Amino acid sequence: MGARLGLALAVLGLAVLMEPMVTASSAPAPRETVTAGPLATSAFDGNPCSHPARDDPSCPTWNRCSRLASCTGDAPDPTIIKAGAAFLIISTGTPLGNSLQVLVSDHATSGYHAWPMGQCPTPGGSVACRLRYGSSAFGIDGRQGLPSWTLPGTQLAPAAAFLDGRWVLYFAGRSASTGRYCLGVAVLDERYAGRATAIRLPTDPTSPPLFIAPPTSTGPLRCEPPSRFGRSMGLVDPSVFVDPADGTPWLAYKANDGSSPLAAVLLAQQLTPDGLHLTGKAHMLLTQDSGSLPWEATIENPEMVQIQGRYRLLFSAGLWNTAGYSEAMATCTGPSGPCRQPNRPFLTSTPTAVGPGGGSVLAEDGVLDMAVAAWDPSCVGYPGQSTPSGCSTGARRLFVVPLEVSGRPR
Repeated sequence: MGARLGLALAVLGLAVLMEPMVTASSAPAPRETVTAGPLATSAFDGNPCSHPARDDPSCPTWNRCSRLASCTGDAPDPTIIKAGAAFLIISTGTPLGNSLQVLVSDHATSGYHAWPMGQCPTPGGSVACRLRYGSSAFGIDGRQGLPSWTLPGTQLAPAAAFLDGRWVLYFAGRSASTGRYCLGVAVLDERYAGRATAIRLPTDPTSPPLFIAPPTSTGPLRCEPPSRFGRSMGLVDPSVFVDPADGTPWLAYKANDGSSPLAAVLLAQQLTPDGLHLTGKAHMLLTQDSGSLPWEATIENPEMVQIQGRYRLLFSAGLWNTAGYSEAMATCTGPSGPCRQPNRPFLTSTPTAVGPGGGSVLAEDGVLDMAVAAWDPSCVGYPGQSTPSGCSTGARRLFVVPLEVSGRPR
């Protein structure tokens, strides 16, 4: 692999990556620039009262919604979709005990909240409020629509796509038989299907689940990578890409759920048109290279996108519970790879957001928005593993910011 020179700048909270391009032209070619940010205002404030809190006179300062002592505003591993006129964020539901969390907004970049109103306790009774966390994708207890092969409370890193006339949800879940993570699939409950791509949201928190196990599926999509990449690794972080060239859906994912000492590998495999099964062989997109790239303590959260007619792989690098977590972008020859390692990440910690990662891109009318999660600088990590030691307010806050790519890669 040829040497690559990158210059990362942080200016007013903007993270920028510049790389040179080699060309046969005598005129200097523009260097590729990837810009995302600023990570300034969270798109989900996690306030227990209706959004925005300042407009709700009934919101008391002493309000404490059920069972949540910390993690307020937590929305890690977000995936962003547009369903009809609404924008949805589906994320790992840490406050729900890892039952996937769903947030909704009328705007792509702000105002995300849980859709049902809850009842929050007060000294004199209760008041109607928005819960501090999103609604579960699998019913009020996170179990109603959950596929039987996976242990409840172990679901994380979701992705969603509209395939073959319906919404399909992908996730990683711990296998009840092996204890390692597998890739799973669910479909939108038909009771919530609206016109075209719209989703009709439940009207109360005790409604049936949004997503349910496919009627024809009895097990996970896949639990292990091909043997040439290693064994007993587990699979996590699925994402969907529909190739504009031919309409073929692909699933990208990470091999190594942390249970193996081997290097992490990002893979891609073709899906059937309905999105319910994998087909063909798995292809390697990228392999962790900590030796040459120390910021790649691991690589994860792959998401293939097409920008300006070129295939790009968005991925996270580093350890998710540290300030070294970051977002990077590789260039690829196609949806099955291979992809070329970037010299460095384009989005790193800023004074207002630490360890950004889990990026997901929404393209609408030629505009790219990227959803990421990042720690509040005051407390990095969840209780028991936080920095500074003993802090208990750690949350990976949601940001949805513009993503711009200009110039050409080498």
